[in-house]
Amino acid sequence: MSSPPLPPIKTLTPVPDDDDGDEIIKYEYFVQFEPAAYYRPYHEALKLMMPYWRNKGEYSHEEASDLLKQVYNHLAPSIAQLENENLIDS
Repeated sequence: MSSPPLPPIKTLTPVPDDDDGDEIIKYEYFVQFEPAAYYRPYHEALKLMMPYWRNKGEYSHEEASDLLKQVYNHLAPSIAQLENENLIDS
């Protein structure tokens, strides 16, 4: 299983100001974010689900339930990390 994704890093960065007489420092809010690392667990979960999605009639209810448990177990660490970082609500 892959490691949980890195949440976006939120930073305030000072913005250079052309007006030298202004004493207020201006800041802009940036989010440093690596989409590939963040979405990798979800991509893997979709790969687990695609065979079922294409052939739903060939799976029993127990097999579908087992597949959903695998997907949940795969995503649980990522979901927990996002909840801890207050990036999502459960």
